[in-house]
Amino acid sequence: MLSNVELIQSLDDLEVAFQNATTARSSTMFAKHALLELCGWIEEAEDYIIQSCATKLSDADLKGLVEKRIKFNSAFHFTDNFLPLLALVIGLTKYELIQDKLTANGMYSQA
Repeated sequence: MLSNVELIQSLDDLEVAFQNATTARSSTMFAKHALLELCGWIEEAEDYIIQSCATKLSDADLKGLVEKRIKFNSAFHFTDNFLPLLALVIGLTKYELIQDKLTANGMYSQA
């Protein structure tokens, strides 16, 4: 994933190329390139946020579930794609806390 500085530098370079373009076709290509660069960075940033939250999980199976959901999420809609993943990770983190408290009190044991 590009760092914030690298992303801004890349977009700045593309803006200069866009402004210096001599044909409509080349200016359109630079604009598309910039859009793809930004969208790719946003998608990677969203994945990074979810993966960072998932590091708090101690159960390898739950971490695997999160990774699987990230892998099969190919859409780019905030409320339909990103928020459900975020809710999943937050919910699993809270689930583990409850499970740990129940286990410590002898009220839960995995069979």
